[in-house]
Amino acid sequence: MDLYDLICESAFSALKLQDSSTGIMPAGNNGPHGDAETPVRNTSHWLITFSKAFEISGDDRFKHAAQLASSYLLSHHARPMSYSFWHRKNPKKDSCNGLIGQAWTLDALITAAPIIETPQLISVAKEVFLLHPFNFEIGLWQNVSVDGVHLPIHLTFNQQLWFGAIGATLSKYDAEVKDSVERFLETILFHLDIAPNGLIMHSVAMRNFSYKKQIMRWIREPKNKSHNQDIYERSLGYHSFNLYAFAILKECYPNHSIWKSNTIAKSISCIEDKTFIRNLQANKYSFSYNPTGLEIPFVLKTFKPGTIKEQESWLQKQLSDHFDFESNLMGRSPSDPHTLAARLCEAKRLDNLKVS
Repeated sequence: MDLYDLICESAFSALKLQDSSTGIMPAGNNGPHGDAETPVRNTSHWLITFSKAFEISGDDRFKHAAQLASSYLLSHHARPMSYSFWHRKNPKKDSCNGLIGQAWTLDALITAAPIIETPQLISVAKEVFLLHPFNFEIGLWQNVSVDGVHLPIHLTFNQQLWFGAIGATLSKYDAEVKDSVERFLETILFHLDIAPNGLIMHSVAMRNFSYKKQIMRWIREPKNKSHNQDIYERSLGYHSFNLYAFAILKECYPNHSIWKSNTIAKSISCIEDKTFIRNLQANKYSFSYNPTGLEIPFVLKTFKPGTIKEQESWLQKQLSDHFDFESNLMGRSPSDPHTLAARLCEAKRLDNLKVS
């Protein structure tokens, strides 16, 4: 079987999960984070997969499903106050799910727009992206809540990185978006911390910026042993997720000087480290939540072309452990089967690899 056949078969199975009147797909709980979610996130993910399946097969059932999903994302329910998309229900956290929730939905809108011939999706993507204040001095974005309130600069590195990466795919449509993404690329190495083996650290680095005073409370919060262990576990499980976003940026800005950086090179070489590979197996943020076996093949495709066998090996690991070939859904997850199944969308950027 080829990967593209698998994508279409999984999309066909997902047709039965879609609400035929609203376009809604089953909501998850943000994987091991355990936050109750609205249907916005997983409907966004499936919009990408339905669009890809239509692009591959030409089957109008997939186009119809994508149109339904996109209609839901444009609805009042998904953006109840016409600001950020409503992703999260946890009353103790922001309802936008930081920058990453918005990035996931923007990625879906930008991907689907040309495939299902709905240019309005690009207009909405630009609108929501530009709602987020960008600090040109620092080179980072603020969160924006569902009711439009400006929240602080987000201090999780993967969230800034993914918002910038999806902005890069949008930049060809808008000059203001392009300016902010290019400034983000200029400053990104100031915000990136890596471990000696190249592992990308979970938090934004604090280096000589005027905003330090704004975040001193965050810096002074007590860091105990269990906190530090959790930060390491997150850094490990999100490493391929980070690299996937860097690969998106590389596709959009292939000649940027950042790709000559030793820091970037070291972070990519980390995926060949035996200790890194071994520790991934039991990590709750990796294969069963962030689909590492879909992410690393795209990283290899982008930064190390010609590595087809290695890409197929990582893909096989993801599918062998987490794809249910009876239901044709990638839903074998201990924490959130609905979200893992929806994250097959990350395969959209891969070549048509062989699947055993």
